[in-house]
Amino acid sequence: MSQRAIAPLDTASPLDLETVGGKGLSLAGMTAAGFNVPPGFCLTTDAYRQYVAAGGLQGKIIELARPELVDGAVSFEAASKAIQSLFTATLPDAISEAVLAAFAKLDVSQGVAVRSSATAEDLPDLSFAGQQDTYLNVRGEDQLLTAVRNCWASLWTERAIGYRHEAGVAQDAVAMAVVVQQMAPSDVSGILFTANPATGERAEMIINASFGLGEAVVGGEITPDTYIVDRARLTVKDTIIGGKEHMIVSDVQGTATQEVSAKERERSSLTEDQIKELAALAARVEKHYDGLPQDIEWAFSGQTLSLLQSRPITNLPPPPITDATWEVPEDMPDYKQALVRRKLSEHIPDPISPLFEDVYLMRALNDANIRFMDGLEYDISEFVGHYTINGYVYMAAGRPPIDKRYEAWVKAARDKDFDGPVPPKRTEAARRDLAYHRRAERWENERVPEYLATIDKWRKVDLATACNAQLLRGIDELAAADSTYWFEGFLEVMAIVRNTDSQFQAFLETHGGDAGFTSGMFLTGMKSVAMEAEEQMWAIVQSIRNHDTIAQLVLVTPAARLLPVLRQSAEASEVVAAIDLYLKKYGHEVSTLDFCEPTSGEDPTTVMLNLKALVGNVDYDPAERERDLSRKREQALARAGEFFRGEAEQTDRAGNVKHIDLNDEFNRLLEDAKRYYHLREAGLYYLAAGWPVLRSLALELGRRLVAVGSLETAGHVFFLEEAQLHAALEAQAGGRAVPEMAKTAVGARQLREARKRLRPWPQIPMPELEDSQVEGQGMGGMRIRGGWALGSVQMINPEGDTLEGYACSPGQVTGPASVILSPADFHEMQPNSILVCPMTTPAWTHLFSQATGLVTDVGGILSHGSIVAREYNIPAVLGTGDITDRIRSGQQISVDGTAGVVTIVGGDGDDN
Repeated sequence: MSQRAIAPLDTASPLDLETVGGKGLSLAGMTAAGFNVPPGFCLTTDAYRQYVAAGGLQGKIIELARPELVDGAVSFEAASKAIQSLFTATLPDAISEAVLAAFAKLDVSQGVAVRSSATAEDLPDLSFAGQQDTYLNVRGEDQLLTAVRNCWASLWTERAIGYRHEAGVAQDAVAMAVVVQQMAPSDVSGILFTANPATGERAEMIINASFGLGEAVVGGEITPDTYIVDRARLTVKDTIIGGKEHMIVSDVQGTATQEVSAKERERSSLTEDQIKELAALAARVEKHYDGLPQDIEWAFSGQTLSLLQSRPITNLPPPPITDATWEVPEDMPDYKQALVRRKLSEHIPDPISPLFEDVYLMRALNDANIRFMDGLEYDISEFVGHYTINGYVYMAAGRPPIDKRYEAWVKAARDKDFDGPVPPKRTEAARRDLAYHRRAERWENERVPEYLATIDKWRKVDLATACNAQLLRGIDELAAADSTYWFEGFLEVMAIVRNTDSQFQAFLETHGGDAGFTSGMFLTGMKSVAMEAEEQMWAIVQSIRNHDTIAQLVLVTPAARLLPVLRQSAEASEVVAAIDLYLKKYGHEVSTLDFCEPTSGEDPTTVMLNLKALVGNVDYDPAERERDLSRKREQALARAGEFFRGEAEQTDRAGNVKHIDLNDEFNRLLEDAKRYYHLREAGLYYLAAGWPVLRSLALELGRRLVAVGSLETAGHVFFLEEAQLHAALEAQAGGRAVPEMAKTAVGARQLREARKRLRPWPQIPMPELEDSQVEGQGMGGMRIRGGWALGSVQMINPEGDTLEGYACSPGQVTGPASVILSPADFHEMQPNSILVCPMTTPAWTHLFSQATGLVTDVGGILSHGSIVAREYNIPAVLGTGDITDRIRSGQQISVDGTAGVVTIVGGDGDDN
């Protein structure tokens, strides 16, 4: 019995996580490695289980450990109180005897520390730091046994239960071990990170230190001294003396808080020699853990350094990239005036994967781009449409020179000295210059069916029996089909929308005077793919709200686990069927066009986040929003009908002046804009439609490479360049592994993650802004400042609380900001806040129902966010340049979507 209940920290017997928990396992390992760890023992999880079994507690605990909704939020407060009240009985005699026998072998003159050590803590991805309790300076047998029981009970604190619930750790799968150690008298103590947890820099160690016991530092009760240490030299790079307002010391009651004198607060808590010794110890500890960066607790008693705990640093960012430059490639042709983050680039917000760059961007997309340009009159012999800078996709702005053959033809035709046939490219260009309705019909009847046919062809392939060459061919064909659709499908309908919208807007600006008319006033609320998706989702929400049990289940279950949980509920079968239909139609939507990322059908977390938000937001009513939109449109139309009366002069492109009836011209342009407005989102809907199938083909190849040892996981296939993939598959076909490919893929993936922390310039080179520069017309008729190519950024405002952008969706709103930098942050979106983000893609549409306004760094009047904001009736200003760097979540901002102005009202936000 005693052998199962107690495990000495200095045991030679192998221990495991399930027996001694994370803390116990770490301390035993460091003791065995010869580090100066205070002596002690571990009360194993068997002891906890025996205590629970003796009291018949397990069934009661699991029954009580259920979430409840309190003011709309998940709470475990009542559950925690009820469960912890169960831990009142004394320990069984056999366990008490084993604990006290081990206790008697320790030097307890300084008391002991009694620490919780759960089976789901101190892991690389789950730390559970601060979730369970620690008791310091415990003296005497009665205090020890009480502290052990309290540690067991702390497995069920509100924090711990909630953390496991969010992380998907089963409540009935955890148990608690307890570590008992001799107290290390601490003159100075604290925490050391062997890598910078804020920046990910591995060349730096970060030390937080203060006087007394380390609980004041660990618990965040004081502002400690901070030392940034150069890892290679073990010297201090920077020192920040903290307030160290008080310290925790041992006393007869356990611990007490003691004020630190003003003079001592100004003194560094560590000497240079102590810092060097501590950093050297930390380096050895990290080496012991195979180089995995560590979060270390330590204490100095005089000149004796003790190691109290070490665990992996959780959520450590990749090492920062410090040498990134934003310059145009040396081989870029002179006619390419700049690189800009717009058009296709707006659909690829993140740095791209090697396979996507090779297969899609540089081959399929460029080939499609050349075919598109080949129908015109340009010299495309060395044409490249897109480049990558630090992994980010840029469009090359600037048209190729006119082919010399056509220059001669144009000159001859102009001199009326031409009687030969029309050059074929000129004929092709004329063929493209079709009426809007013909081009829309061609998109619907030719371009979309062609792409869908290619998808259907490869969807039917049996992955298990297809050879490598066939799977590779499918990837190539689907990439080519999507690229072709971009140029010959989406861009064609996008041009219709852009032209009709900009012509209408130009009329309003030319003849609207100071009335403040914008096209968005008359186009908000138009039916589109986004609105159809919302209607389908709203029907699901209503069916859930009509069933209290399912609604409760949706609201208390984390989004990442919601769909599997619903599938396990017989009551939710109809809801699940409706969700599956939704995902079948919209599940190909992606947050980035790069096919290395899973689609929303593969990972429906963002869809489930939206579902939970809508179920919980009882005030949300799309029908009322639709009625409000209708009222606003009718009011705008009534104003326009009164305003646009009589005739006006208008000059055409040839310089001819004609008279127009303002009312007739207004109605004509409005009808054109309304007729084609939906095509922007309808065309976008099919972009990446082939990615679910393409990814299935690629992942099958990845699994084959994993099987022979050439990759660690199937998803790493996207982080091989095309030539590397071919080499690895050739070896796989012969039954051979290429182990270096696994390292290559891991390195490429880590590089992509590091690059995500860079902020790409909207234009390379960035134009200098001068007071003398005037507003001019940019690409697509968008107004810009500081250079013609900045078509997606209105202005980078160097300072001040007012930012200018594009007036994309009319109206004004003031409220708190939710700064969302990527889909990984979607869960941080607060209902009824202003969405502030770099840019939006279709995957971001799920956040619009929670937003009262939208502001982006990049974008223009026909960007995805602009169109959807109008449909959701929220003011939007796009293309501010750098608002995500200017503000923090929680800050109050005002958005004027009519004037295109954002004002920072005040407040430091949640992070300050």
